[in-house]
Amino acid sequence: MIVKPSLIAAIICAAFIGGAQAAAPATATATASPADVAVAASAVEALRGISTTLEQHASALRNIDGDLRQANETARSAPRWTIDKVLPIVFSGFALAVSLFFAAYTAIYTRRKDARARTQSISDEYLLRKIVSPVVVEPLIKWILEVTAAIPPDCADTEFSEAGSRAYQVIFQKAMVAHRGNLVMLEQLDGKLFAAANQRLDTIEDGVLVYCDANAGRELNPDASAKYPRAPLLTDIRTNMRAILGDVVAYQKSLS
Repeated sequence: MIVKPSLIAAIICAAFIGGAQAAAPATATATASPADVAVAASAVEALRGISTTLEQHASALRNIDGDLRQANETARSAPRWTIDKVLPIVFSGFALAVSLFFAAYTAIYTRRKDARARTQSISDEYLLRKIVSPVVVEPLIKWILEVTAAIPPDCADTEFSEAGSRAYQVIFQKAMVAHRGNLVMLEQLDGKLFAAANQRLDTIEDGVLVYCDANAGRELNPDASAKYPRAPLLTDIRTNMRAILGDVVAYQKSLS
């Protein structure tokens, strides 16, 4: 049972007042003097003032208790999560999930891409060394060396033979057709490599055919020198052949 402060104050006041009233007749009959009566009255008034003060404090405490109860009830009934608190958390979580997804996707894609590139590189390098080089590159180099050695002299040379120039032209064209057929294998490795090599062979073929036709027709300069001499043709053939080999070597290095 909880005893209120106002009740305590009332009990104390009643006790003092009762005591004062009970003692008053005895005092009046015994030694009742005006001074004593005045002191007793002052004491009663003081006790009444104390009772009033205690009642006021008790009322204030009751108000505070009511406010605390109401605040507690409000806190319990109010929602813990409000939209202004939830939305930032949701957006932050979503942004984190998206960033993690893209990071994981990028890592997986890069790893798979590198794996495919390594596999393709190994396959291309094997194809280049085991098939393309023995079938295309090496025979082409050997043939070019034979071509440069077998090119007939130009028409200004004393050993020039029109029949020999025509015969060489026919042999050269047949061999060129065969080597062009083998050159297609380069396209399986790299389209740009094939296109570059094919263009170089076109330049070599055009140079040889023009040389043979011009000298078979005995085209000379005013100083009786050959209009299409042999030496520049040999230089042009070697230059284009070195370019083809350079492209193949560069491609092979790119695979390692």
